[in-house]
Amino acid sequence: MCSTPRPSDGAAIQSTVDGSNRKKAEEGLVKGLMQNQPLLLSSLLKHADRFHSETEIVSRTVGGEIHRHTYGDAARRTRKLADA
Repeated sequence: MCSTPRPSDGAAIQSTVDGSNRKKAEEGLVKGLMQNQPLLLSSLLKHADRFHSETEIVSRTVGGEIHRHTYGDAARRTRKLADA
């Protein structure tokens, strides 16, 4: 049996191969083992637009030219493409 101590509210919980931690996580006893929402590109782009909309994205094209736009610009273009 493989075990790893994990703190939860000051107590160590044994992680076992039989999935008992998964059951505890589903019951809400173990925090931090899973995200509250799926990790999707759309979620990342919404976060970038909301909190970093003025941050520049800088990339270089195949021809060597530098292309610059912000996360806000990227989010607007993505929404426009999704509506097409």
